[in-house]
Amino acid sequence: MRPVNFVYNRSADYKLVQDQLFGLIERHLQGVDVSRTIEERRNDAINFGVHIRLSRNRRLPMPIDVLMSHGLADKSYFLAAGEDGGRLVNCYEHVIVAGEWFKTRLRLRRWHPLRKKRVVLRPEQIRIGGWPRIDRLLSAPPAPPRAGPVRLLWAPSHNRTAREKSFSSYPAFMPFLEPLARDFDVRVSLHPSNRSDKTPTHGDLEWADVVVSDFGTLLYEAWAARKCVIMPSWLMSREMTEGRSRYSAEGYVYRKSIGNHARSFDELVQMAKACAPPDQRVEAFMNRILDRRYRGSSGERIARLLLDLPVRRLELASASTGREADRDPAPCPARD
Repeated sequence: MRPVNFVYNRSADYKLVQDQLFGLIERHLQGVDVSRTIEERRNDAINFGVHIRLSRNRRLPMPIDVLMSHGLADKSYFLAAGEDGGRLVNCYEHVIVAGEWFKTRLRLRRWHPLRKKRVVLRPEQIRIGGWPRIDRLLSAPPAPPRAGPVRLLWAPSHNRTAREKSFSSYPAFMPFLEPLARDFDVRVSLHPSNRSDKTPTHGDLEWADVVVSDFGTLLYEAWAARKCVIMPSWLMSREMTEGRSRYSAEGYVYRKSIGNHARSFDELVQMAKACAPPDQRVEAFMNRILDRRYRGSSGERIARLLLDLPVRRLELASASTGREADRDPAPCPARD
């Protein structure tokens, strides 16, 4: 079996997130030569990472063969621009996505009509693998019923952005925590980028009855776990539905009012007290975001893909008795 190398991005904010994701996949690579490097390629292995660009130069791609996102949210992440204005995703031989929504976004030309900005990956280069963090969440036994107030978790996305206005409900939602605590058992789990403890949110999600979130990974994970999810829409930027973000999954959620959208604090309180699970519209949408076939077995699915996907660089190396393996590939191979 071919070796597998997990390539870390240097970002301190995402070190533990990468540890978690790589670990959930590596557990299914028993007997395989597995290694880990930091923004360096291993020549004799298939190189896998969950960041689309280098930390030290955000316009350059990671030295990997296979890319998966470090989060489940869309955020137009796979459409990030490179040094020449083209799509960084074209630099990778394969991309693993959570569900059909992301594959469709990468393939439809209307999202990127200009030739220079097109995604030129072929359909067979975009593979569906699910989302590994869901495996553990779905395998956990349901929390036993308990007496007491509804357990409410506020889990916003980060507010670190180059945009003039962040889409995050952090810190705008913070003044509402104290009045919420009068009726609910409240916990807060900020994004790792907004706190010193970089541990990924997970146990808090299992604990919660209600999740208040905005547009990040926790929004989708909570829906997948059939939690009552509420979006504080009265705090969200109009750019979410009117700007470029309207084409993302999150833009679709806000434009089409998928799920519980609170238009005021009082309405959020009413929704939290009702504690209703996801409705049919949410379920239908989530089936496009997160493929049902791999819910609970995503880590195994991705591990198998890493062992089976054809990698041209390794095939050339084998054909040339190893000489090609010692060459660094072009920074971004042209596939147009």
